[in-house]
Amino acid sequence: MMAGSFLALVLINLISLSLISQVQAKTKEVSPDFVQVGEASWYGPGFQGRKTANGERFDTYEMTAAHKTLPFNTLIKVTNLHNEATVVVRINDRGPFIRSRIIDLSKAAKEEIGMGGLAQVKLEVYDPETEEQIEKEQENLAPVNLFDQVFPATSKIFVEWDGDSLAEGRNF
Repeated sequence: MMAGSFLALVLINLISLSLISQVQAKTKEVSPDFVQVGEASWYGPGFQGRKTANGERFDTYEMTAAHKTLPFNTLIKVTNLHNEATVVVRINDRGPFIRSRIIDLSKAAKEEIGMGGLAQVKLEVYDPETEEQIEKEQENLAPVNLFDQVFPATSKIFVEWDGDSLAEGRNF
């Protein structure tokens, strides 16, 4: 009897380890160059509180989404191609299960990008550190006068004027 219990316990552990390694294999790192364009849909109210594929409870008020292949917890910037509105979501579920769609958004995320029922979107990997670096670089940009060498600030530009132009109602 004890040998049977021990064997069952070993078998359960082996199955668990196999499942864990499969999940880890599927959660490999996504390329920072990942871009996908297609149709987005959103979760209806019937999914509130249900378990997602990664085990957490779905909350329609969180910025989350379902994707068929992206690793769980990947941050994705979703751009609505109709109005250019963007939102960052975290992948916590699998889907959508309709061939033409590439992502299912939570209600909060779909409202953030002004989406009705369906929308054409662009998905890009979001890396907060990279985004911060880009913002810092943009803050440090200074305006450049491309004509400084051609027309230095002390230059004077002369225009030929025939004197009659004002009489004809032309303004310079």
